[in-house]
Amino acid sequence: MPTVTQALHIINGETLNNKLRAPSNSIEMLVRLGFSDEQIMDYLFLASFSRHPTDSERSALLSELASAEGEKAVSAEDSRMSALVDMSWALLTGEEFMFNH
Repeated sequence: MPTVTQALHIINGETLNNKLRAPSNSIEMLVRLGFSDEQIMDYLFLASFSRHPTDSERSALLSELASAEGEKAVSAEDSRMSALVDMSWALLTGEEFMFNH
């Protein structure tokens, strides 16, 4: 079980955030290869939890991705990348990853 210091470093520290936003990261590679949101979500869940998302997780996250891609403040591609990075961060800083993996 992680200590409070370890948990805070993962959640707020530069290490994870820098890796998720690094050029040519795995999310960017999957987007460049033309993977769908569903395929990327499966990849992130398998990489984070060694399981596929449940139906309710899948529908909620796909809905959020669709909303993010529809934002007009930045390009659809940038919105999608940002949403996927945020989703990956949420998976890696969530209770399931922190306490089970």
